[in-house]
Amino acid sequence: MQRRKLLTALKVCGLVLFELSIISILYSARVEAVYAFLAFTAVFLLMLVLKHDVRAQVPRGYWLFIRIHEIVVVLASSLCLALYRGKALKLVSGPGSDLVYKLDPSLAIPCMLLSLLTLVLLVCALLRVRTYDGRRFNWLGCLLGIAFTTLVLGTIFGLTNWFNEPYVFSIACMATALICVIAGFITNIKPLRLYGLILVIISVLRLVTFDLANVESLMRVIAFIVGGLICFGISALYSYAVKRFDEKAKEDNPVLQGTDELR
Repeated sequence: MQRRKLLTALKVCGLVLFELSIISILYSARVEAVYAFLAFTAVFLLMLVLKHDVRAQVPRGYWLFIRIHEIVVVLASSLCLALYRGKALKLVSGPGSDLVYKLDPSLAIPCMLLSLLTLVLLVCALLRVRTYDGRRFNWLGCLLGIAFTTLVLGTIFGLTNWFNEPYVFSIACMATALICVIAGFITNIKPLRLYGLILVIISVLRLVTFDLANVESLMRVIAFIVGGLICFGISALYSYAVKRFDEKAKEDNPVLQGTDELR
């Protein structure tokens, strides 16, 4: 047991030292941050492909460290994309005398690649949430949902000017929330489904109260009604899906079915 813990600690320390080495080399070479994160994410994905961290009998501490590490990588890449708004987008002359933002071609490809590779890393992390001992670490699904939302918002904010319209932020949150709900049902990760449900409700409330605050009263009333219907529909769909999961679990487990009959 002591030897296993020692090997786990050595693996964690080795991974940390390896990553610090990459960061120091890229920093000393004065490489742009987006290229540094791109190289870092690509190397980490290569490690996942080579299965250096997903062996069948990995220690609990190392497995959990890798899962949290993936979330940290996604959040850091998302922040990098968001902060590159001033460099990736340039003000150019638009129609008439208006100034509009345009994506700088020199940073367009690396930024988009970073966003894509980070998304792939996030999907890989989601598919392996329950690799270790069943459902013990399902709570990581909620953190993965937050990381996915941050990645989407950071990419849109850093590489586009869509957030100039306030309602786009709420729509983007609703879209990511629906994806989280669907992914939660596919992977059967309850915390991810709950996160998506809460985010949808908050986004709808923000849309009908804040984003549409300057429109006329009739449109606000209609927006409230539509927002309420959306929330009700999502809640009904969620309840129906959960009920179907419970029925399927009872069919697969005769013991549970017999217990219900006794009741």
